[in-house]
Amino acid sequence: MKTKFVMVGYGWRADFFTALCLPRAIVKDYLHVLMGKDFPVLCETPSAEDIDELNALWELKEKYMGRVQVAEQYYVKPLYAAWLKVIEDSFLDFSGEQ
Repeated sequence: MKTKFVMVGYGWRADFFTALCLPRAIVKDYLHVLMGKDFPVLCETPSAEDIDELNALWELKEKYMGRVQVAEQYYVKPLYAAWLKVIEDSFLDFSGEQ
């Protein structure tokens, strides 16, 4: 599988970092390699295919003390979807009653 691109640049504090824009099926492999080499990484969501892969990535992060930031590219997902779900499931009471 070909990658979209891998961009290497300098962060706002002049720290060297790698920005990954890859298909989710292969991003975990790149994260593993880059964390193992102590590169800070910015990657798009999702960073894994399922919860098991996310847990495995967390273990790698702990093992290598990895510095990974996952950037959400859609401003309405998943945070706003989670807020809407909390409201829809009546976890918040706007009635003013106690």
